[in-house]
Amino acid sequence: WYDRAIALSYRYKRPDLLALWTQRKLATYPSPQNWRSGIVNVMTGAALGPEQSLDLYRLMAVTQALAGERDWQAYSALATQQESFVEAKAVLDKGSSSGTLNRSDATVQKALALLTPKARKALANLPALEKKARAAGGGAQILAAADAAFGAANDAIAVALYRLALQKGGIDTARANTRLGIALARTGDLAGGRAALAQVNTGPWAPVAGLWSIWIEGRTPRSAD
Repeated sequence: WYDRAIALSYRYKRPDLLALWTQRKLATYPSPQNWRSGIVNVMTGAALGPEQSLDLYRLMAVTQALAGERDWQAYSALATQQESFVEAKAVLDKGSSSGTLNRSDATVQKALALLTPKARKALANLPALEKKARAAGGGAQILAAADAAFGAANDAIAVALYRLALQKGGIDTARANTRLGIALARTGDLAGGRAALAQVNTGPWAPVAGLWSIWIEGRTPRSAD
């Protein structure tokens, strides 16, 4: 029945209902295969942009839903496009170590040759980027630094910078709250992550926040009545 509702939502071009029924299905049947199909359906049916799609590839990774070589390479390519070079390289490294990607493949070798120096430079520049962002007057520069820390999996710094960017203002608050919620959840603060994601109810970031919220709910311990 969930699949029927999802199919109808897709057919009649209702991305709001597509996201809703996908979330309900994943809350009930959270297998890696269902996570992958659900995320792919939302990305295509809701016509999400590259930034939102990147956060959904991140969700595929944590739900073990990256199914094969094409998924891993698409994730790395999207991270590269968004200049998240540390993440793009880490994706290829993990895909290779898991045996999903062939490290001797010419495409993988070429990508790693391109990404390795860029990732090293991005990591080295992160402390200075954070310092400069904290001294900035507006939120835009702080948000960019937060995204850099977030992509490098330095979630503690990302959390602090996203909060500062939201305080300063003049930014895309939906993007900041979505990524703040994800970063908090990845540090283990599930309640904080849920609260930040709950701030995103409309617009292109809403499907992303909704799906990450389902993941958080699945990890939240239930108290006995």
